[in-house]
Amino acid sequence: MLGTLNTLQSQIHVLAKTVDRLEMHGRRKMLLLHGVQEQANEDLSQLMVGFIVDKLKISEFTLKDIKRCHRMGQSKNTSDKPRPIIIKFEQAAIRDQVWFSKAKLKGSGTTISEFLTQSRRSTFIAAREKFGVNRCWTQEDIIHILSPDNTRHRLTTIAELQSLQFETAKPVATSKAVPKARRAAGVKK
Repeated sequence: MLGTLNTLQSQIHVLAKTVDRLEMHGRRKMLLLHGVQEQANEDLSQLMVGFIVDKLKISEFTLKDIKRCHRMGQSKNTSDKPRPIIIKFEQAAIRDQVWFSKAKLKGSGTTISEFLTQSRRSTFIAAREKFGVNRCWTQEDIIHILSPDNTRHRLTTIAELQSLQFETAKPVATSKAVPKARRAAGVKK
């Protein structure tokens, strides 16, 4: 009975990974843009063309390069925080060009992120909490982690994140603790 349950659990895990991979494949031409102020009766396609040409300096970008775009979620008049904009590009190459130009937005309050599935997004957030913001990033829908020993890891699930085992950094001894540790070890000044 226990063997059957383990088999079913592993099959469910494989199916969940497959569904997640297929869903990410459908999102491969999409990006999220955060921090763009909402305007009444805005034409998002035109707004995005202007934004990409002006801010990201991609001069050959046109309206034909956008398959569709819209703001996510319900409009809330009471909220000052603008809703993110999801953009689906006609070609993956154009999406990549926009993605790799995102560094030009540094310090502007506007960011670009990949449109991850809920499970990958949760894994990415957990990785950032565990390893820090500067040691985790996404690229081509894969979560990349730079571990404390400076090795790179690629993952997509929370189980893969949990399986990463690293020795935690040892706390630095204070000036009072060092002499005590030396005396305990029999070391003189």
